[in-house]
Amino acid sequence: MYDRVKCYPVLWYKPDIFHIQWAKGLSEWVWVKEFGTKLVLSLRGAHINYSPVADQNLADMYNTYFPKVDAFHAVSKAIATEARKYNASHEKIKVVYSGLDLNTMSSSEPVKSKKGKTFNLISIGRPHWIKGYVYALDACKLLKDNDFDFKYTIVGGKNDIELAYQIHDLGLDDDIELCENISFSEVIDVIGKSDLLLLPSLEEGLANVVLEAMALHKLVLSTNCGGMPEIIKDGQNGFLVPIRKPKAMAEKIIEISNLTETQKSTITNEALKTIQSGHTTEHMINGMLQLYQKVLK
Repeated sequence: MYDRVKCYPVLWYKPDIFHIQWAKGLSEWVWVKEFGTKLVLSLRGAHINYSPVADQNLADMYNTYFPKVDAFHAVSKAIATEARKYNASHEKIKVVYSGLDLNTMSSSEPVKSKKGKTFNLISIGRPHWIKGYVYALDACKLLKDNDFDFKYTIVGGKNDIELAYQIHDLGLDDDIELCENISFSEVIDVIGKSDLLLLPSLEEGLANVVLEAMALHKLVLSTNCGGMPEIIKDGQNGFLVPIRKPKAMAEKIIEISNLTETQKSTITNEALKTIQSGHTTEHMINGMLQLYQKVLK
């Protein structure tokens, strides 16, 4: 009954374009094409990067239905490349990066870090293996062994048993805090109070939290996974390290902590310029309108 109820509004309005945000739901909506509606599908993170690798039925569904899609919206070039493995046509894919409303980001003035010698690291995201926190924790162990004074906060990691066990096993109970999920305004606040945003992921489409940190004049260290090298240029507007390399991550964190204030300002100013030049809501809206116009033609 629910399946029919959710379809009735679509049948009633008969839209010119029906845009599916999540690829896993594609098979439920392919029928709209029978009524002359164009079908657009967004290609995002988990739905493309690893879910079809772990689920053969999902991969088979993609291979069957991707050729029926009229246009794809990819959040990064890396995601577009992954989607082509499942019969998504290269000609039908348009990369439209996520955009931020800079008027809500308080990015006109750099947010000052807490004073004191403790270097404050922060990561934000669900405690899923794809986020690479186990490698970040191993890097923290190396930092502690080198007498590096730091505090690492993982927002969204509270009550995760595996992370808590690893933290205890590595003797990092006093150095790492696992926090619960927080609101967007609180996210902006905690990023602003940190010294470095750390993204240790094994795979990403394009992490919004990195865009937000860059808009806030905050230093960013990311692994070179997925679409992250499309936005971060190592040493210019942020920093990149290879995935699954705790030693490289720890060494880079120490290197970043030793930057002068002038060097930090140069990098964070470049980061903000990157956001302003290609990752605002205006850029995103214009990109989506171009995609829709092409589909209708």
